[in-house]
Amino acid sequence: MKTPVAGVVLLVALSAAGCGGNELDWKEVTSQDGGFKVLMPPGADKFSAEEEPPVGKITLTTYTVKQKGDGYFMAWADLPPKPPFDPEEFLKGIQKRYDNAEKKNSKAITLQDNPGLEFELETAKGRKVVGRLYVVKNRLYELIVIGDGAKSPASDAAQKFFASFQLLDPLMK
Repeated sequence: MKTPVAGVVLLVALSAAGCGGNELDWKEVTSQDGGFKVLMPPGADKFSAEEEPPVGKITLTTYTVKQKGDGYFMAWADLPPKPPFDPEEFLKGIQKRYDNAEKKNSKAITLQDNPGLEFELETAKGRKVVGRLYVVKNRLYELIVIGDGAKSPASDAAQKFFASFQLLDPLMK
């Protein structure tokens, strides 16, 4: 059964009570299983669920939190061996998650020589969705910030979130 995990996760995050605090209150979220660490506003909720994107069934482990109207979403999943992974195709799935959001832009990026994709979407209701995807060996990492307003969601905070993402073992041994 296909489950729109990220959409459900983000709806939960966006409907949750605000966490309060300021940027200095951000906490490091570390996942030994996921092999990463990232800064997020306090109060991140974690859960795992199955999803079935074009590459096949995966278990997506997510961390979500809302702060001052913006939602932060960090997820990771192990892809099937040698996946036919196309970041632009995966982005189409993300667009569907957010009510067929319009792609404003996307560009190839890297994280320690691993391929990635940076993107910006806008929903029909004017919500901004900015994110990054990375593929390291057969592991997918997804970082998303969603919010309201004329500019990208909390631009400085979003950049802080994205810039803080680090692999615990860059070689993924």
